[in-house]
Amino acid sequence: MDRPLFIPKRPAHPALPFRERPKASDQHVCYMSERSSFEVYIARAALEKIYEQAESAKPDEIVGLLAGRIWQDVSGPFTVVLAAEIASYQYVEASPSRVKISGAGVNDVRQRIETTHWAMEVIGWYHSHPVYLAHYSSVDEAEQATWTDPNYIGIVVSCLPGEERFGVYRGPQGERLVRKPSTTRIVAEDFTNPVIQPQGAAVVTSPQETLLVVAAPAETTAQPQRQTTVIAAKTTPFKRSLNVVGSHLNLIVTVVLGLALLFIFWRSETRLAELLIENQKQFCLIEQQLSVARQDNQSEVGYLKAQMNRLLAQADSATAADNRKPAVRPPSNVAIKKPVLKKTVKGTTPGNSPRPDKPDGKKDANTKSSNEEAKKTHP
Repeated sequence: MDRPLFIPKRPAHPALPFRERPKASDQHVCYMSERSSFEVYIARAALEKIYEQAESAKPDEIVGLLAGRIWQDVSGPFTVVLAAEIASYQYVEASPSRVKISGAGVNDVRQRIETTHWAMEVIGWYHSHPVYLAHYSSVDEAEQATWTDPNYIGIVVSCLPGEERFGVYRGPQGERLVRKPSTTRIVAEDFTNPVIQPQGAAVVTSPQETLLVVAAPAETTAQPQRQTTVIAAKTTPFKRSLNVVGSHLNLIVTVVLGLALLFIFWRSETRLAELLIENQKQFCLIEQQLSVARQDNQSEVGYLKAQMNRLLAQADSATAADNRKPAVRPPSNVAIKKPVLKKTVKGTTPGNSPRPDKPDGKKDANTKSSNEEAKKTHP
């Protein structure tokens, strides 16, 4: 998740109120540190509320603040978480892999805690992983580092079925706490007021099991009498080893899932590269086919152009041959008739009318003789 800027208002507690810590409770879930005596008691109602909020907001992440008190006893400090307040949606930008809250959203959550849970204080933050395990990411670790008090708590809830629901972390170092197996069942106390818990509990040990006897305090007029509760809880080395194996098994499962995701990512990248190479080969093949088709078309166009040029040349040569042929002349043995020129005979008029002073017989004789002379001259 992105850093929601849940910066505490004050540094670590200079002095903590004294109170004896409960061993366990049916209304609280205990998480303990493997490095020190630090323990955190989280109300089951708060955990159920956080999980319901995460389920209802899927597939997006949620974020909110934790409210409670920090105490100390002879063994050291311990934290009690009693309530959880989610950030309003109008101040949150959420997705399946990240969540971001504005400064106005942080102030809104703090005001609601101060109003609703006035006897408590902000002691941590929480968010969800809808599609991841209940483990901090690098961004979550950076956010946890801003909570400078080593007694502040961070909770991450996972919505994956069959996996550990909650991961609890402590202080700026982000130490992961382990869940402590329930060994007792006690009456719920009011952890909001700094009142020392009444004494009177005695532990009786036996080779088979450990018995915790919570005795009722002395009967007085100011305090009602309590009933004594005796609960048996077996704590064997075998169960402790099972708890250790379970914690390591979670780590192994996380590593295996991470490797599987890396393999899937590598395989998808390889397949994508193969598809790109195959598409590039097909593209090159199509380009070659197109180039061959272009060459074939160009050769056909060249052949057609050559045929057309050849036909045009033949037509031009035929036209030139026709132009070079000589003009047609008649044969030399054919006689050419020339026009007959009629001579005017004396004694006639231009209209070949005989003169009135000559007789008609002479006119005919002269005409016949002129025709015969013309035939002899031009056979």
